[in-house]
Amino acid sequence: MGEVLSIEQVLAAEADEIHGGNLRAQLESRLRDQVAQKKLRDQKPPEKLQDQKPREERAWLNADDRDGTRLPDGEKERREKLYRELNKLNRAALCFSGGGIRSATFCLGVLQALAGYDVTRHEPHSRDATPTGSGSQVSTSAPSSGESAEAAPPKAKTKPEIKPEIKPENSLLGCFDYLSTVSGGGYIGSWLSSWRTREDFPAVIRSLTSRPDGVDVEPPEISWLRAYSNYLTPRIGIASADSWAAVAICVRNLILNWLIIIPVVCLVLLTLKTIAAGGVRVAYYGIDSLPMFVILMLGVACLIFAQSFTNRYRPSRRTEQDSVNEASFLWLNFLWAFISAILLTIFFASYYFSSFVNRLGFDPKMELLLLMAGAGFLIYVIGWIAGRRLGRAWPDFMYWAVSGLVYGALVGVGAYLYHWFAPYRNWPFQEQNEWYLLIPIIFGVPWVLMSQLTADNIFVGLASYEPISDSDREWLGRAAGWLAAGAIAWALTAFLVFAGGYFIQTATGWTETIVVPLGGVTGILSGIVTAFLGSGSKTAANAISDKQGGKIGKIYNVVLAVTGPLFAATLIIALSIALDKVLLGSSLIDKLKSAVDANSIDGIFVWLLIGFAIALVIGGIASFRVNINRFPCTHFIAIA
Repeated sequence: MGEVLSIEQVLAAEADEIHGGNLRAQLESRLRDQVAQKKLRDQKPPEKLQDQKPREERAWLNADDRDGTRLPDGEKERREKLYRELNKLNRAALCFSGGGIRSATFCLGVLQALAGYDVTRHEPHSRDATPTGSGSQVSTSAPSSGESAEAAPPKAKTKPEIKPEIKPENSLLGCFDYLSTVSGGGYIGSWLSSWRTREDFPAVIRSLTSRPDGVDVEPPEISWLRAYSNYLTPRIGIASADSWAAVAICVRNLILNWLIIIPVVCLVLLTLKTIAAGGVRVAYYGIDSLPMFVILMLGVACLIFAQSFTNRYRPSRRTEQDSVNEASFLWLNFLWAFISAILLTIFFASYYFSSFVNRLGFDPKMELLLLMAGAGFLIYVIGWIAGRRLGRAWPDFMYWAVSGLVYGALVGVGAYLYHWFAPYRNWPFQEQNEWYLLIPIIFGVPWVLMSQLTADNIFVGLASYEPISDSDREWLGRAAGWLAAGAIAWALTAFLVFAGGYFIQTATGWTETIVVPLGGVTGILSGIVTAFLGSGSKTAANAISDKQGGKIGKIYNVVLAVTGPLFAATLIIALSIALDKVLLGSSLIDKLKSAVDANSIDGIFVWLLIGFAIALVIGGIASFRVNINRFPCTHFIAIA
């Protein structure tokens, strides 16, 4: 890997190359002094910049903190001095942005406007006048600001005024020293540079501002540009090599993109399937007390860990030195709450829990709910204490403990409702009802997460009269948003993976011959529509541009809001079915229904782990070895 240069070094090198001087040598000498100072203070970067990790090195070289807190002593002042020296060069650049052929077309108009602007007159050189063969233009005179409307002659009697041809040295286009382009802007930029290399600047200005060969004859350079604007596929047709090359490139880019995307989606689906298979294995055949007790305690411990984070870093409880970002919340709170919901769902949907309640002789309607509410109270109390803010706001402690009562009671209601169906009345059974499998898999985890969200809302309501509760409401509101998003994402994905895949694989009659093919065709068409509309010029990128897009833009956004999720749902179901067929030979739900003992489920579990490992290897290799930025799928669509 070559030397990594800072932004300053690049600017200085360019200035030296164009204008002469030794700015870069001065910069590099100063850079070595900075490295020596950092080494003495045991700070990065090390003595040799090339020994650093590229990302750390780039972050240090490009540091541009306005307050100077992360820069070495005096570095902020030295950088400002460099920029002042560069500014003294008094140079200007013309920059063309990307955007396919649309950008190139727009930039051509900008070039013509700049070329026709006479800097000595401070007004645009009119392009509305009729050009003459000699290149001069005709325009109508307008009354000056000092003349009255009555003094102006009637328009019908106005004599055309022939303006002189603009002098190249007076053209605003000639005031720029640099040309910078990217993507579609590079097309018009390279065209202009090539033209300027072949002809002198006056000829370029004359052709941009007039028609030297006659009114009906466009300058050949501009005419050529229009004729060959389809620069990726100049020759179109079924027998054109350009067209087939474009098709081949699109297919290649699509395959390489999917090579990264598909394994990631498969990893998510296989994770769900593995959790479901493992959960059914434990729920149906986990009859030993010790493993089930461990699962319960792990679920409780994960919830306490998440609660301790909340009670340590809520705005009303943390100190001035404590700060937490969203990434920390996701890793240290939300993730553990999610794991807790999975483990608690497995335990409370198990045969062991059902038989345990029956052995104790509890009344499910009262005693079980009271027991669960008490357990939730205890868990929330421990979570509050684990936050290690014991000297802060004891009313806060009471409100938090009461919300724990609500959490425990709601989880108990969910457990009661599931066991009300008596899923284990025929246990041990030869074949289980698919609904007894689908209900806890799809709705169990969301129920536990929504129970926690409800408990948090109860706490917010109880603490609303506290003097510093406003910041807590906002903090817990954002946390509730993540809990709701996690619950909805699990429910929808699990429904598509398990219920959707099972329905399609077991469909018979008219459902198999009509509904299933129609759904597949609809999903494919929705993907095509999403690809074309999503990359189209009339599709708004954000709320602000949506107002500018007009009715067509709004219609496109409505269509995308339907076709995008529809395609995603079709893709998830299709991949789920494909994974089941390849790894298990049939639907996972069918396999779990017919499993007669723990060993049968162990075999399913092994095959799912094998599929997970394969997807992980393929996705990892593709992610690290394929530079996805070089294979855009929308490149040809964007210029259409």
